[in-house]
Amino acid sequence: MFWRVVDIIKAIIFDFGGVLTRIGTFRVFIKLIQLKNLDEKETYKDLHSLWEMARVEKISSDEFWNEAGKILGMEKNKIRDLMINSFGFREEIIPLIKQLKENYKIALLTNQIRDWLEETMKKYNLNRLFDVVITSYETGISKPDRRIFDILLSRLNFDESECVLIDDQMKNIDMAKRIGMNAILFKSVEQLENDLHAMGILY
Repeated sequence: MFWRVVDIIKAIIFDFGGVLTRIGTFRVFIKLIQLKNLDEKETYKDLHSLWEMARVEKISSDEFWNEAGKILGMEKNKIRDLMINSFGFREEIIPLIKQLKENYKIALLTNQIRDWLEETMKKYNLNRLFDVVITSYETGISKPDRRIFDILLSRLNFDESECVLIDDQMKNIDMAKRIGMNAILFKSVEQLENDLHAMGILY
């Protein structure tokens, strides 16, 4: 893939699920846990519907875990622990973020539910890494809605062309590019490092 060398980049924006976590979708989670007597398609549909409400706080985090537990036949604390542990956290990306932070503003732009993100931020001391954090639950807007990108850019006080989004979902990459941002579809830390080198962001 050809990248133009960029020397105007001022901010690097990370997604959470699928970038900072090891898996990024309920489809993978459902296959991973291999619960018997569950229809994968229906289970995904039900969990995703709940998630869409919880990530913009139409229902609370607690309500999400309660209802997810009912879908999967588990007590809410058990399904909460299972889900968070199954999605995991990609600790090997932290040195890269620290390296980037030496020269760029670092932001987090995520569709997440409140208690999951806040617990993870505290556990891994992530607040020290991010200059700006924009969440779907605080804004009431989720990616790829353009409005959440506009909020992010306003907080950063940078032009679109001065920012790079790193996300594992193509629909979010497409929106970022549509509004003039640079974007990298995340697949692995190694691939991300290679793409950042190719763009002239890492040396």
